Amino acid sequence: MLLLVDDDDSAPAAVSKQPPWKVLVVDDDPEVHEATDFGLRGVIILDRPLLLLHAHSGAEALEMLKREQDVAVVLLDVVMETVTAGLDIVGTIRQDLAMRDARIILRTGQPGYAPDEQTVVHFDINDYRTKSELTRSKLFVALFTAIRTYDQLRRTAEQQRFLHETLDVSSALLDKQGISDYAAALIEELQKPFRAELSGFVALARDMPETLAQARVLVAGQGFEDKLGKTLGDLGDDQILPHLERCALSKSIVVEADAVIVWVALERGQGLLMYARSNNPLVPAQLQLLQVLHRHLDLSAAKVFLTERLHGLAYFDRLVGLPNRSALVEKIDVRSPADSAVGWVVGVIDIDRFGEINDMFGHAHGDQLLCAMARRLSERLGGSCFLARIGPDIFGLLCPAAALDLGRLKALTDEPFELEGKPLRITASMGLAQASGPGDTGEVLLKNASLALKRAKAQGAGQLLWYGAELEASTREHMSLLQAFTEAPRLGQLYMAYQPQWSLHSGEIIGFEALMRWRTADGRHVSPDAFIPVAESSGLIIETGRWALITALQAVGQLRRAGLQGFHMAVNVSVMQFQAPGFVDMVQQALAQTGVGAEALELEITESVAMAGAQQVLQILASLKAMGVGIAIDDFGTGYSSLSYLHQLPADRLKIDRAFVSCLGSGERSAQIAEMVLPLGRQIGMKVLAEGVETSEQARLLAALGCDEAQGYLFAKPMPLSELLEWIKVRPSMEKLR
Repeated sequence: MLLLVDDDDSAPAAVSKQPPWKVLVVDDDPEVHEATDFGLRGVIILDRPLLLLHAHSGAEALEMLKREQDVAVVLLDVVMETVTAGLDIVGTIRQDLAMRDARIILRTGQPGYAPDEQTVVHFDINDYRTKSELTRSKLFVALFTAIRTYDQLRRTAEQQRFLHETLDVSSALLDKQGISDYAAALIEELQKPFRAELSGFVALARDMPETLAQARVLVAGQGFEDKLGKTLGDLGDDQILPHLERCALSKSIVVEADAVIVWVALERGQGLLMYARSNNPLVPAQLQLLQVLHRHLDLSAAKVFLTERLHGLAYFDRLVGLPNRSALVEKIDVRSPADSAVGWVVGVIDIDRFGEINDMFGHAHGDQLLCAMARRLSERLGGSCFLARIGPDIFGLLCPAAALDLGRLKALTDEPFELEGKPLRITASMGLAQASGPGDTGEVLLKNASLALKRAKAQGAGQLLWYGAELEASTREHMSLLQAFTEAPRLGQLYMAYQPQWSLHSGEIIGFEALMRWRTADGRHVSPDAFIPVAESSGLIIETGRWALITALQAVGQLRRAGLQGFHMAVNVSVMQFQAPGFVDMVQQALAQTGVGAEALELEITESVAMAGAQQVLQILASLKAMGVGIAIDDFGTGYSSLSYLHQLPADRLKIDRAFVSCLGSGERSAQIAEMVLPLGRQIGMKVLAEGVETSEQARLLAALGCDEAQGYLFAKPMPLSELLEWIKVRPSMEKLR
């Protein structure tokens, strides 16, 4: 039986606003619960009341501990449903539930079941009492001692966590590149150690305290967005400003009921003022820790501020307000591989006869002209280019090639500059260098651009020249490839490869695409993407294209003799071939020479060819169709043809580009284009052939979408004729391929 005699007549202590201490009473005797409730009614420990939780068995206690957070003390009966029921759950509490801070007081009405010393030490049992000796005052003492220990353990753990996260916050803030970035991260980072949602603003205050009202807000968080950019004097909140003034004067921390104001020192009376409201009031322990964190903030902010100043001195030209040569070099050098793929231009711009202007009007006028040139560059090119002053009268730029407007660059000095109300006309010479890859350093590109500038100035004032080294190298490579390609037909290095085209419905071969290949003397294959542009730009494509057409038509005869019937031969036609005089006649002569009927030939033209000179294209296609030649639109979806114009083309087949086929089933926009083309082809009376089919899944999806035909490595790779003839003898069925 539990005896709770009221032997303490002391008045109740003051109660704080903090939550009550949770005490779990575990006992199978209802009278014990009632007596404990009665005896602890109104008890205050460490300025906080008690909240008693009740469980009547070990299992019920464990379930409650899983649900309840922050249980400070467990008053645990040793003997309940079994003689060791209480002791049995102690290990579970400490190990499985990992409740190492909660204090455990064992109670028993049977002294013989006391735990041994090893159990007490191992499971960190706080106390052991018989129920008969627990008067109200003794129970109070036991609880007071246990709760005080629990509180100390929690405070120690909280301090350790806070200090650890303080170091993390300091480290994160030290990584910021400037004081603006530092200010932007300050409120967000402080939320972590305090585990509270903070919202507020940070202002950069100078020459405190006299000019506090002129301090400007750098960063504004949620609920304070309208304060961004305003001065503290314009905040319109008379309650905030006095707190800010008090914090600035003390250069420390000011804590209010729902807010904390922190001064973060920079140098020479300058600092950051942070005003932050919290959704949870800070407790005294946190305030003490905040003092520790404050010292770290001062150190980290001073370091970031100093680094920013040094960077400004090293990388900024104060006269014209632009970055300097070092900044431009660094900007070029930090381009990522993805940036390099975009293509960049580095330029240098030199004011012609600047020395004469200085001598004639004085250095002050010269400085004014430099500032005016910097402003004009920023106005005309600042949106897309990184600008810098890299010499006494020389400016530099880094710009994406696609964004560089040469017209605006050349017209930079067309309008006169106004100096002290008088117009001054000048010219500027310019040198440009194209970045060819990540290996081009800032120093190298500036040297190349400077060489181009030197040659430009040698040609006279106001000239613009590109650096020629890359162009010369490209030209040499182009000429070498052209020379080798010119000899390729004579040396028998060109050959045709044929890739089968299949019906997705019948599973039969319905045609072949003839593809030109080039194998050099050393057995190396040159990509068509490399030699076709060379052949087109040199005009050799006319003759090699004729050879390809005749060779492909000759292959038709050999395939027929091998027993294959009812197929067409698709031959690619370039823009230059299509637009060359007598193209239709050339096709007719090739058919006559090989004895192949026009119905067996299909000419593939790209979407861009179909759009070039619309009326002329329609006339040529009409002539070819009148002969019986089939027409296919190749790489459909990659060009810009309109649907109305596409409807006018006398084409038989649309070929979906492999880029769209590869995305099928992914939900990407490219896949959606492929899915849209299929019904489009049917509506305008064309068959649709999918290129680049490499997987069975793609083939199944295409068939399900109603695609007529396909070609790709799933079915067969492009093969020379001799290999193709052997493949035909043992070719697999489409069902096996699928």
